[in-house]
Amino acid sequence: MSINRKLLVGEFIFLFLVIALPLFLAAGTLAWPTGWAFLILFFGSLASLMLWLSRYNPALLFFIPGTALLLGSWYGLLWELLLIGLFAWRAVLEERTLRDEFQGYAAYMTQVKYRLVPYVW
Repeated sequence: MSINRKLLVGEFIFLFLVIALPLFLAAGTLAWPTGWAFLILFFGSLASLMLWLSRYNPALLFFIPGTALLLGSWYGLLWELLLIGLFAWRAVLEERTLRDEFQGYAAYMTQVKYRLVPYVW
């Protein structure tokens, strides 16, 4: 099984930005050591895992979210989209439950526009 390493690195960088931007936007500053520690630990672990898998068992890269298309799996992409949809559905149900069961949560919802991902949702 051949792996397009250039695309894999590009996806890794994109994933870093997708996680780092909301993290630091929510904090309001880049000078947040805890955020940087999280990113270093998370992406250090992910990079180690991806390197090890690409060397010893590239087929398992299918199970890392986002790599499905890089490895030519349209079914993997459909699975990822399904998981994203299920996560969004769960978030909506959770918001309804919080609104119905906690006094003042409806007012909080009107004050805070983006409660999950800053400037997105």
